[in-house]
Amino acid sequence: MAILSRQHTSIAVLLALASAVLLIRSVDALQGCGGSCRRHADCSGRLACMSGKCGDDPGVGTHICRQQGGGGTCKPSGSFRAPAVVPCNSDNMSDCCKPLAKYHKYTCSPRVSNATSAILTLNGFDAGQDGGGASSCDGKYHRNTERVVALSTGWFANRRRCGRQIQISASNGRSVLATVVDECDSRAGCDRMHAGQPPCIMNDVDASAAVWSALGISESDSRYGYLKVTWKDV
Repeated sequence: MAILSRQHTSIAVLLALASAVLLIRSVDALQGCGGSCRRHADCSGRLACMSGKCGDDPGVGTHICRQQGGGGTCKPSGSFRAPAVVPCNSDNMSDCCKPLAKYHKYTCSPRVSNATSAILTLNGFDAGQDGGGASSCDGKYHRNTERVVALSTGWFANRRRCGRQIQISASNGRSVLATVVDECDSRAGCDRMHAGQPPCIMNDVDASAAVWSALGISESDSRYGYLKVTWKDV
């Protein structure tokens, strides 16, 4: 019986290892931007499967793989794999990391101009919300009624934009001034510090609900939470 028990244990271990290998191989396809795919579900985040490759979704208007204007492309600086268990705060329609999936990271962002192309996303900056910890610029939490933003790592520029205002403009003609209080980390993610969310894209302006309201984009709007905008330093 002891021999049979050891054999069963060995078989169970081998099956578990085989399952883990298959899982890792299957989630590798989730790593968009050129990754092989057969359906949209194979691609990470807001990417779409087109002609067998993951890329920007024309239906959503993403610029994750290809940044149009504002200084050309910004290439990944590397990648990392998410842990097997990812605690995630999915408030504000935030994406959660997929277990064992591989994610690109960026240290750069497109060149800043008087009309820098960006993707405006929605973030909660208060305690317990999807923004994670306190804002890195001032060590404080901020209410949803405050017009504050976090910028992708390259644009955050090693805290040089901390406390500065930027002007964000939408295609509906509305503009708003917002204060930079945090970094939208493009270099790390999928951990508790980052609320279980993937690294930010390299051209992200992560904004509070007050910024969206000032731009005239309500929660009932299909664009709420993900919008093409331009921004500039003030």
